[in-house]
Amino acid sequence: MEVVKRRAEYYETIGDKDAELAQLVRVARMWEERLDSPESATEILETILERDPRNVAALTGLARLHERSQDWERCREVLSQAAALNPSGSDAAELYFRMGRVEDQLDNPTGALEHYAKALEWDPSHPEAISALEAAAREREDYQEVARLLQLKTAGTRDPAERLALLCELGTVHSEKLGDPDGGLPFLVQALELAPEDPDVLKPLADLYFAAGDLDKAEPLYAGLIEAATKARKRSKELAPYHYKLGAIAEQRGDAERAAAEYDKAYRIDTTYSPVVVAIGRLAMSQEDWEKARRVYRAMLLQNRDEKETGISKADVYFALGQIHERLDETKKAINMYERGKEIQDDHPGILEALARLRS
Repeated sequence: MEVVKRRAEYYETIGDKDAELAQLVRVARMWEERLDSPESATEILETILERDPRNVAALTGLARLHERSQDWERCREVLSQAAALNPSGSDAAELYFRMGRVEDQLDNPTGALEHYAKALEWDPSHPEAISALEAAAREREDYQEVARLLQLKTAGTRDPAERLALLCELGTVHSEKLGDPDGGLPFLVQALELAPEDPDVLKPLADLYFAAGDLDKAEPLYAGLIEAATKARKRSKELAPYHYKLGAIAEQRGDAERAAAEYDKAYRIDTTYSPVVVAIGRLAMSQEDWEKARRVYRAMLLQNRDEKETGISKADVYFALGQIHERLDETKKAINMYERGKEIQDDHPGILEALARLRS
């Protein structure tokens, strides 16, 4: 602080009033933030304002001190006085952010958001304004706005770890919240350049490639995840989804043998992982291995499955069992399965068609 004071004195001797007052503003902030003396800070700021009533930085500093003492009305008054001076640049950004904080405290969320937005107009990297707007956007589930603000955060950070986390979150927001996997890909590709072996990057990127049907890019990433988890001696259950995805890739390529091998690995790792149970049943049916298919689909009836995760409902399971019994020339059992499925979903098209056919 003594160094900054001497610098202010130097500017005074050469007649550079603006530079001198700017240094005094720095001294006031040191008293406030570093030495925890708001009284000394207030004294300096008031001295600055006696010499230059239009000094926005001093007015903003004084408002910050009123904010500290929770004198919100006085704080609003000082900030309004500063805003009337039409500030620009970083001074304007800080001013409007402070005005937003005050409106938040005075239960005016709409006014607060307007001020935070103005702060970003003057400084798109203002971290506190971004965070305030982001929190409000998340609360109202406006994920398009969340993505925009996360991009501003990413552009403003120089910390590699923080940048990596933000890029991963951008990928997740686009794919999971906005239903736009293609929009999330560029961010995860950038994240991969920063951390080519990080599972938190590899998994969402692999999932996006898989969802987009880009199997050639997804496959080595899942293989990398298995290798990384094995090296790190992670719990084996974490490997089941990766083997399942490798099996799904093989199945889509028409390689039933490799698909079955990967599904089997996943199942041996975690017998409760529903997607792989469904995949094994589907593959058994496509290969006309009816006994295996029957065992698998019966096992599904005993599991609590997430229909969104597996893409198959309980009515679908009964429909599959009905088809299996038909193939085994067990018509009565087939009808029984279809009827039980109809009790769960009375408009299931496959079940209705099968019952009409078998009863005709």
